[in-house]
Amino acid sequence: MSAGKGRAWVITEEGYTGRVASERRKSKVVVVLDPRTKPEAVAFLVERLLAIDELGKREQLDEVVKGETALSVQHTLGKWGEIKAGHGPWLVARIVEDLEVVGEFPDEEFSWIEVPHLEVLAPPEGGPH
Repeated sequence: MSAGKGRAWVITEEGYTGRVASERRKSKVVVVLDPRTKPEAVAFLVERLLAIDELGKREQLDEVVKGETALSVQHTLGKWGEIKAGHGPWLVARIVEDLEVVGEFPDEEFSWIEVPHLEVLAPPEGGPH
């Protein structure tokens, strides 16, 4: 039975190269979210997923209990609708179209169409806001 196609937020791991890339799972998808999820909630999730990889358990607990941010890398909005965090590897969240599962278990993978995004640019100095 096919799950069909749909629109969704997709969070992927990007930037693996060489031996590390070949040892990672084929699908770079970390998580799929409802497209109605607010960008702020997606950005928070991206930062927490990155923390799991980059912070020790004590640092993660300190962030929650003390409100201290041990993770120096925070998310950025590179393109409208795209959220990035981390550095080599990094996580990227964006809304995609026609998300579907292709192949059969255990070789199934996600497939989708990337949605063109507008680049978010700061207004020129002294220019209109």
